[in-house]
Amino acid sequence: MKNRMIGLFPACAFFLIACAQPATRQIASAPKATAQIPVRDFFRNPTSSRFALSPSGDHLAFLQPYKTRMNISVMKSSQVGQDLSKAQRVTNILARDISNFFWKGNKTLVFSRDEGGDENFHLFSVDIKGKNLKKLTPFPGVRMEIIDDLEDIDENHVLIGLNKRKKEIFDVYRLNIKSGKLVLVAENPGNFTSWITDHNGKIRVLSRQMGSTPISTIGKAKKEVSEKLFHLILKLPSLLIFLLLIISLFMRLLILVATNPQSLSLILQKGKNLKKSLIIARSMLKISPIQRKEKCSLPLCLQLGKKSATSLTQKQKRFFQK
Repeated sequence: MKNRMIGLFPACAFFLIACAQPATRQIASAPKATAQIPVRDFFRNPTSSRFALSPSGDHLAFLQPYKTRMNISVMKSSQVGQDLSKAQRVTNILARDISNFFWKGNKTLVFSRDEGGDENFHLFSVDIKGKNLKKLTPFPGVRMEIIDDLEDIDENHVLIGLNKRKKEIFDVYRLNIKSGKLVLVAENPGNFTSWITDHNGKIRVLSRQMGSTPISTIGKAKKEVSEKLFHLILKLPSLLIFLLLIISLFMRLLILVATNPQSLSLILQKGKNLKKSLIIARSMLKISPIQRKEKCSLPLCLQLGKKSATSLTQKQKRFFQK
């Protein structure tokens, strides 16, 4: 008996150790408490953003912070992969962040920003060495919006909108970024809200607001967009339907003349004007094709059948009898 107890002791010990191991693993694998992410990390500027290659591919421009404000930096493409903080900073704006920019040629960068938080954005240009900073729209109280940067079309010009003439509306100008010269391209008649260009930089689509519904007009924009032209475009479906009706009447008249050639001479002889000719033609169209083969004199036209004769009004009968 004693020997049996001694033999059972190792087995019990092994069982107790095996049962204790899962509990030990469970305690060891319990997740550690993660540190909370500071709220400021959600709102701070990124270390770098908005990378853009120059047209030749020799330089890379991007935004990175300078004293907490996003500014433009430039580095050679051959330096990609190195420390971005060693890139050439071309702007030193501390009032507001620069949020957008684009290349014009291989040596010039164009960006927009407002001054003092007034939301009146202006256009600026600077070279890749951080020199020759120019304010291209030096108009106090005027807001600028970019319509087309004319990428791959013209490296010296951009299309912009300015509310220079009237604060409520934007006219389209072509701006030379080298000289700052402005040329009026399209004058807003007062109700267009946006302009869309084609691949050649020509304005093709104009958008306007009518009530709560935006409407787009397709057409070539000139210096002055006519309001009458816009309403004419809206009436095109009705004009098309009217044109189809005229063509249909003309085709029926041709069929009538083809089946009964004498009907043409009757219309020319009796029709003193277009109105009377149309009355005769409409009356004769009601006659069946078999009846048109016979000689269509006035007495015959009135005797071709009750249906045809009764369909003529008294006014038409008097006209036939003249």
